[in-house]
Amino acid sequence: MASDLYASCGYCGGREQQPHSFTCSRCLDVKYCTKEHQSLHWKEAHCEECRGRGGKAPTLAEQVASLRLAMQAHAEKTRRVSEEILKAGAERERIWKEVSAAGDAVRRIAEEKQRAEREVLKAQSDLKAKSKEIEMCLTMMGGQYAAGYEESPEWGPPPALTAAQLSFIVQKLSRQGWAFIDDFIDSAAVNKMRTYWLERYTSGMPIHRDGNFDRGRMGGGRSGSNLKYVNEESRGDFVRWLSPQDEDCPMSYKWLRAGMDRLVCDVAERCQDILKNAKTVVAQSSMVAIYPKSSGCGIESRYIRHIDNPIDDGRILTVMVYLNPPEWSPSVHGGALRVFEAAAAADGSESSTDISPAGGRLVVFLSDRVPHEVLPVTASVDRMAITTWYMDFSARARATCEEPSQRERAKLEQEVERMNGRVVDGEAHATA
Repeated sequence: MASDLYASCGYCGGREQQPHSFTCSRCLDVKYCTKEHQSLHWKEAHCEECRGRGGKAPTLAEQVASLRLAMQAHAEKTRRVSEEILKAGAERERIWKEVSAAGDAVRRIAEEKQRAEREVLKAQSDLKAKSKEIEMCLTMMGGQYAAGYEESPEWGPPPALTAAQLSFIVQKLSRQGWAFIDDFIDSAAVNKMRTYWLERYTSGMPIHRDGNFDRGRMGGGRSGSNLKYVNEESRGDFVRWLSPQDEDCPMSYKWLRAGMDRLVCDVAERCQDILKNAKTVVAQSSMVAIYPKSSGCGIESRYIRHIDNPIDDGRILTVMVYLNPPEWSPSVHGGALRVFEAAAAADGSESSTDISPAGGRLVVFLSDRVPHEVLPVTASVDRMAITTWYMDFSARARATCEEPSQRERAKLEQEVERMNGRVVDGEAHATA
């Protein structure tokens, strides 16, 4: 019986590890795996070749016919197996494509996640930079002074205007867009602050960067982050930016800034109409500007005519205090601030006023409407001023959140070429 364990099916040729269940009852020689195969084989071939018990041996013709039938059965089986293989191959190809597509989708998701993470980091960085730029709301809280100033024995209470002086400034701003008051700070304060900043200015000679002073820049666009450039013939000052939140911020600046902030609070309450009904006024970092003394070779520092905010960047008030010697005279030392009327007369003529940068003098004007310039400095000493720009919070937020546009950048590039300037901050990414 051992041979029966591996006998093949007489119809399909299949082998099993156990005897087939069906056997030709006539010859007892041929095995079948199913009753159906036994019946099919009998009809198709076996009835002709079966010898039966004790029957005669099949003739040669019968053997050939039987072999032919077996070959046909094998060919049919091979065809079915081939079809199954082809189907399996097609299914494998389909599955592979789906796996590949899923892999591509996973990669795209990973890339989008990385891009989103970069955008979040950039947004956080931009928010941090903007929050520092728009740094304090001008309010008095808990009896403390604005700008974080706490009254010190050396400096005392911050400078303040009398009611008459405040009324005068409000009146002048309403009528002509600018005003000035003498002795906002006394000569002793002027001398202390001037000495402090001159030491830091000269410590960085000749390029001043080590002393935190650098060439005054032009351009920047609405957001302040577009292309910037320098042109010494158009703007010859050196500047240093500072904020009350700086770790190395001197007490003298906090004292002066607190006085400026208090002044703007009072002015804003009384000049809502000319300040375009700004609901919240905030302060930008202040700028210490030094116009170098005359070289005696015809090279004199100046700042050509301009408007601080001609592009609606949020600035509404410019407030500056001069830190120059008391004997400063425009006729001798130059460096006067020339302010022009906001609108020309009907005949096209234009009037202007020259304001001497005398030490302790406070000047206030509308940032978006008053053309002005700094005339060439002919003095043998440096001209110095501290300026703070005050802004409509909402307008400034809109401007700083804008991406630098390609159109704005192209305009600035034309301006640089026209002014024969030198680009110093051209890394801004412009968008269409």
